[in-house]
Amino acid sequence: MKALSSLILVSVFTLIQTSFAQEEEWKEITSMDRKITAVAPGEAENLVMTKRTLAGKMTTNIKRFATDSIIIDLSYTAVSPKVIKFAGKEGIYKNSKGKVLQESMGKEKSFADYEVNGVTCKLLRYHMIHPDDKNHEDYEGLALMLAMDDGLYVANGVVLKEDGMEAVVKFRDSIVIRP
Repeated sequence: MKALSSLILVSVFTLIQTSFAQEEEWKEITSMDRKITAVAPGEAENLVMTKRTLAGKMTTNIKRFATDSIIIDLSYTAVSPKVIKFAGKEGIYKNSKGKVLQESMGKEKSFADYEVNGVTCKLLRYHMIHPDDKNHEDYEGLALMLAMDDGLYVANGVVLKEDGMEAVVKFRDSIVIRP
């Protein structure tokens, strides 16, 4: 009985240590131009996507972190100030929202103003279904969008399992905008 109690105690202690260790693994990630930071659980992968559009060549720099429970992206797309002036920030937000929903095959839950460090952004909440996942039909995403004079930032977190929502909210709440 004493051995079983010791084993249970060691198991609980190990579980608590693992939980704290996972908490400590959160690291700051910074956008390529260093204007936006957030935290993510681990090292982010750097990706660059270039696409030709009718508005010209668009390059998006992405910091991505993915686990079985979440996918977190912090991206920056340089956009010509002429395009931003022509489309307006609301037009840029509408296009960005469409892109996030298109890429995820998602359905909008809400799209509203959201404040970060006194700066008004847009927060898109959306649902999507993964066709190959029979155990979890409904995934949830949170995308925070900020149009600035020289480009668009999107901080997107997707919850793939129930235990991922807390991490995605922590990511969203950790976002800092530097002028």
